Amino acid sequence: MKIIDDNLMNELAEEAKKSTRLRKDYNFHQMKRIIAIVCLIMLTMSSALAQQAKNVTNNTNNMKSFKSTAWLLPPLGRRTLAHLQDPVLIIGTYKLMLLFLMCCLSSCSHHGQTASKEGEVALGDTIEWIVEELSKETEFDATEGIGFAGERTHQYDLSDSLWHVATTEQLAYLALSHPSPVVRLSASYGLMEQDPHIAAEIAIEGASDTAMLEVIKGCIGGCRTVSEDRIRGLSVNRRWYGLSVEDSIRLDSLVLYKPYFDRYDRGLLEDFMIRMTPRPEYYERVKELFQKEHCIYALMGIAKYQRADDLPLMTDMAQKAIRLAQEKEDKEMAAMESDGKEETLEVIEVVEEEEGELEFRCTPPQEPSENDAGWVSYVIIRCASFWPDEELLRAVQPLRHFYPHFFDSFHIGNQREDSK
Repeated sequence: MKIIDDNLMNELAEEAKKSTRLRKDYNFHQMKRIIAIVCLIMLTMSSALAQQAKNVTNNTNNMKSFKSTAWLLPPLGRRTLAHLQDPVLIIGTYKLMLLFLMCCLSSCSHHGQTASKEGEVALGDTIEWIVEELSKETEFDATEGIGFAGERTHQYDLSDSLWHVATTEQLAYLALSHPSPVVRLSASYGLMEQDPHIAAEIAIEGASDTAMLEVIKGCIGGCRTVSEDRIRGLSVNRRWYGLSVEDSIRLDSLVLYKPYFDRYDRGLLEDFMIRMTPRPEYYERVKELFQKEHCIYALMGIAKYQRADDLPLMTDMAQKAIRLAQEKEDKEMAAMESDGKEETLEVIEVVEEEEGELEFRCTPPQEPSENDAGWVSYVIIRCASFWPDEELLRAVQPLRHFYPHFFDSFHIGNQREDSK
């Protein structure tokens, strides 16, 4: 299957917008058809009454017969008939009422057309109240249980109510158009449950939504952009939501071909490399990410192809990881001897406001670096789990001294023990 790589995001976004516009135009034209049918029926009724009125104008004996058709008139027409004796005057009154109704319908039609152009969707009082409450939040609780105790929060109750009350069209409107990032993300999660295909379209169309907020899942929280958390939620849980193969490939392409340094949540690319199926059409892009864009995560994707000409890349990275780990250990030992303390970077910055309240601000996560001992060791050990080549396994064994938990997590045995 062909994977789009040139101007991918723009093309997919235009495709999603076109699909949304087509659905809205279809609904609008259906409404116009109904209005036209109603007006045609009422005009036919008016013509029939007018013809009957002419017949009874000079024949008062047929007045009772004319009055017997009064059920065709609206309530106001029937009350008028009770006081008027001139059938022509009655029909004139009825035609004026019909003209007024047609003007009202025309006004409604014009209003519907404007709403279709602007993408406005009626929400209703209940949804508007829920959205207003969600707009007051500054972080998003993505799971039912939050914290070590797994407590259900008030914000999750609001989101859950929104998902059950709002329609797919309303959720799509909120996911793209609402000014609050919490509301946009909450509506996106509701779409994942209701219609994963529409959710995928929203994720592609809203790929430029770089609003940042704290997203909490269980007892783990982190700063993410709205667009990348949408993609992460769909991609990681594609089987749970029943995402189609076509939509899965579109999202994977969006993740893979986006320039690495245009990303905020670069861990999204890590997730992709871990679960990636080594498709032949992906190989050149994965290698480009590692060699030209210096994305260290891409080395895990390269390892999945298990190509012999890539083995030197792996062994060289293993040697680099051993050197960096040794240097780090030496620095830590020297710091302990001199009672020095290393400064650590916090992911969440706490700022005290004038009112005494605490405001939590997201700061960029730690940058994965090619010269960071922990990152490099993690990646190359993970590569060995994807490509259990004997030479590569021997090359990473010295890292067991520094990071034994990585070997246990990825189920990599001791080569010396395994060879006995």
